[in-house]
Formats: sequence, structure tokens, C-alpha cells
Amino acid sequence: MGTLATQAVDALANVELESTQARLTTAGRALAIVAIAGFLPSLVIGGAVATVPAAAGALLLVAAAASWRNLRGASVAVRGFLRETATARVVLETAVCAGGATLRDVIVLHERIDHASPRGLVAQLPAGGICVLACPHRMQPRGHIRVHRATLRSTYPFGLIERRQHYRQVVDHLSRPRLGRLGPGAAQLLAALAPGAEAGGARRGWDEFHGLRPWREGEGTRLVHWRLSARTGRRVVRELVGDALPPVHLYLWPGVRSRRTVRLHRTFEEAVSLTATLARSLLRGGLRVRLTVLDVDVDGDLSIDGRRGPMAFESMLDALARVQPRQERELGQVRHLASDPRRRERRVLICSGDRPDGEFDAVLDAEARDVDLWFESPHDTIAAAART
Repeated sequence: MGTLATQAVDALANVELESTQARLTTAGRALAIVAIAGFLPSLVIGGAVATVPAAAGALLLVAAAASWRNLRGASVAVRGFLRETATARVVLETAVCAGGATLRDVIVLHERIDHASPRGLVAQLPAGGICVLACPHRMQPRGHIRVHRATLRSTYPFGLIERRQHYRQVVDHLSRPRLGRLGPGAAQLLAALAPGAEAGGARRGWDEFHGLRPWREGEGTRLVHWRLSARTGRRVVRELVGDALPPVHLYLWPGVRSRRTVRLHRTFEEAVSLTATLARSLLRGGLRVRLTVLDVDVDGDLSIDGRRGPMAFESMLDALARVQPRQERELGQVRHLASDPRRRERRVLICSGDRPDGEFDAVLDAEARDVDLWFESPHDTIAAAART
């Protein structure tokens, strides 16, 4: 099961009150009819009959004053998102602030979060106090989540008048791909890609000295043996045991075969989830991983150089969160991925149906269900949700 990761949203100062609305509820309209209809007869008849419309009108005035005081100085703003990494469950944190009065029976309603409407209830909040509501909601597992408007709605105190305050707030939250658990079939794949690697964590001794080798173009200078490089006239690098293993290059092909709406194409989302899960497993094994999203835009491919450690995984997740599928793409527009006899990396292609030309050590097709991937959630278990 995944963990909840919080992403704060610095948007508390970007909230503006758009409008305030007040209307009578069904009970309030009935009471208003009694007050209006009984006004003229009470003038003619007088006596005890006049007390009924007078009491109804007085009750409406008290309710209007209490309703106005209840939301006076109140405000609402999105404070952050909590996302469970293994599921599509998103918890929206909303900060509610009471101004000059005690808030009672207030419902916070987000009118549009990707066409969803999560809400929360504030039973009672002292004047000047702040509370945070957690509104769980299941929404799209990847991409941008946009919060457009939020509303404070209250029928306090007697349920006769409904008062609403509309706030405008635009927040863009980048939701990363879902991470799952690789099935038994992935163990053979990982063993073939990186012999000696362990999916559960880096192997002991991988940070030990392995040998010397020439410096390669594009590498850092942290492990350069400067004394020996000065003596030989060329850069020489200390190679560790973990670096001696060939890196793994993951290629994600965003072309899809389906004629359906691109955003609803499930197999592409499964391919993205598999790419992220494979990268995490390989990085945990101490390997260097490189990610390339083929044909991401007209300017060329999106590529992240092979690195190790948590920072490499963070950059890959951010890149995969922004990738969109390509529909009706010609494979000839993708550069030919020819095999280079001098390359040391192992190349893996993850696709969802169509694939570009090129030679790979492994090709994982989302529709072919080559490798099983499971997602676990507190509410249900989605087995093989990304069965690639």
C-alpha cells in the first residue's frame, strides 16, 4: 500500500471573494408566505391574529442577521494535496478561517476540481480560529488537478436562509503517476536486464572500488582520478562495483492505437505506471536508469540522463506526470533506434499497442500484458491495473 505524500499549495493569498448570495429555503419561503399573507388580515382583525405574522417576520429577521454574522469575515482556501502514491485517492486540504463570529454548520464545497465536487463540514469554529478540512476524492491519477472555485454554504441558525460566499482560486497541482507492485513475472525481467541486481535495495559492496576506466563524454568529475589522469594525460575514472553494471535505458512510446478519446485511453496510463514502477525497482537495486519519452513534442524527445538515487526518481516522476499520449502518429516520424555495438546500456521499450522501429533488449506492451502490476487501496484491490 502506498503512503500519503503531502504537497503544499502556496495559494492562500491568491483567493478573492467573488460574490455573496442569500436565498430562502423551503421552510423560509413558507414562513415568508405566512408573514406576508397574514399582514393585511392582522390589520383588520387585530388581536391575537396579528401576533402570528409578526412572529414569522421577526423570526426571518433574526435568521437573516444570524446568517450574515455567521459568515462575516470567513474565508476558505486550498492549503495542500495529500496523494496516496499507489492509488488514485487524493485528499484535498482546505483551510477555513473564521472571522469576527463563530462558524457553525458550514459546508465547504469545491465546485470544480476536474469536474468533481468534494465537500467538508465545519460543525463549529471559534471566532478567529482556523481549521483544515480533508476532503477525500478519487480523481484522475495523473496530470494537472485544477481548483477553480470554492464556496462556503450555511443555513445556520434555523435552516430558513441559505447564505453562500463564492471564492475564486486557481491552483495547479501536478499529480504523479500511480506506483504499483511488480508481479512475479517481473523478477525474471529485472534479472535479465541487470544480472546481480536486487529489486529490494542496493547490493552490499556496490560502493566499493572496482577498477579504473577511461572517462566517458557527459560524465561528472566526482570520481575522476586526477593524479593518475595528470600522469597519463587522459582522464581516468574510479569505477565502483555498482557502476560496472550496464545502465538501463527506459523508452516510453506515447503512440496509441485506440480511436477513443486520448485522455480516456487506459492502456497508455498503464504503460506510464509501469515505466515509473520499473524505474523505482531498478533504482532501488542500485542501477543507473535513463528515461526517454519518444516523440514527446515537435522539438524532439524528452530524455533524463542516467543517474542513481532518489533525486533521479523524482525528476522521472515529474516528467512522466506531464506526458500525454499521441494518437494517429506515423512510426516513420520517430527516429530510428538502431543498435549501437559500442553501447553498454540495456534498452527497454514500454508501449501501448504500436511501437517504433528499433532494437531493444525487452519490449513491454500494455495490451499484451507482459508483466503484471498490482495496485492496492484501502477500499479495493485493482489487480493488474497496469498489466504490462
